[in-house]
This record gives sequence, C-alpha cells and structure tokens, in this order.
Amino acid sequence: MNISRVFTFLGLFVIAMGSARAQSNIQLGGTSTQGTALAVATSLAQAGNLTGAEETLTPLIRGESGTNGWHFQCASLLVVVSQRLKGEDHHEAARAVSAFALAHLRAVEQKASSQRVLASAYAMAGAIYERDLGDLTSALDCYTKAASANPNNLDAQRGMKRMQKADDTADRLMGKKG
Repeated sequence: MNISRVFTFLGLFVIAMGSARAQSNIQLGGTSTQGTALAVATSLAQAGNLTGAEETLTPLIRGESGTNGWHFQCASLLVVVSQRLKGEDHHEAARAVSAFALAHLRAVEQKASSQRVLASAYAMAGAIYERDLGDLTSALDCYTKAASANPNNLDAQRGMKRMQKADDTADRLMGKKG
C-alpha cells in the first residue's frame, strides 16, 4: 500500500468515524480536533486529494454548506493548509490548494449579497495571489476591485500600498525613478 493511499484511508476514516465527535469538540472549542483535521487535510492535499482535504475540513466550518460564510471559512482553512504545505517544501501542492481556495472565493463573488462581502472576497483573493502564488498583477487587480467595492476595506488599502511600494522599489532598482 503506498503512502498516498494510507493518507486517503486515514482521511476517510477521520471523516467517517469522527465527524460527529469532531463537530461537538469544535463547538466546545477543542483545538486538538482542529489540529488533527488540519494535519489530515494537509496530508490529503499533499497527495493530490483536494476534495478529501476539503471534506476533512468541513466539520470545522460553521454554517450551512454553500453559503458565503461557509466558502469564506473553507478558503481560510485551505490557506492554512497551503501554508503548512509550503513549510514542508511541498510548493506545488501548496499552489494547488491556494487555487482551490480561490475557487471558493469566486463562489462568494458570484453570490455576494453586499459590496462589503464582495470587497472581503476580493481582498482575501488578493492576499492569496500575493503571498501564496506570487502573482502580484492579479493581487493588485483583486485589491483594486476590493477597494472599488468598499473603499473602507483595510485589507484592500494595505494590499494596494504594498503593491505600490513593490512597484516603486522595482522601478528604483531598474533606474526608472529618482
């Protein structure tokens, strides 16, 4: 039995045997359950099983599946999984998980009930593009859309400032500005 099958089995076992118990522990604030779910989800994602990783994280998410809140929480947990993978030098798997998190944010964008919700989704997507995927052009685009949707969104403002500083630094290094 190869290691990815072992991780898949472990993930499915945790889901099947512990989801009710995990849900009650999470509602009581049990951090060991969250740590276990994140560890299993990270292993599944590293093996390329993003759906299994998502299913493992689902008991940690409050609210009804498919709602904006659910998608936000899922995206946030996937970012944690991506960061864990990066820390373990599994960069390709981390990029795949980040892309999966972006898909959840696109779902929020499609169903956004307010400009504030839309701005939050764009700002989170900007952070993923900037920090996890290194795509500064897409990050700036997302931060700009977030600021346009809600000019008071601090994450968008901070992201745009970081992008401007990076652009100014690049220009100075290339001798384009004084």
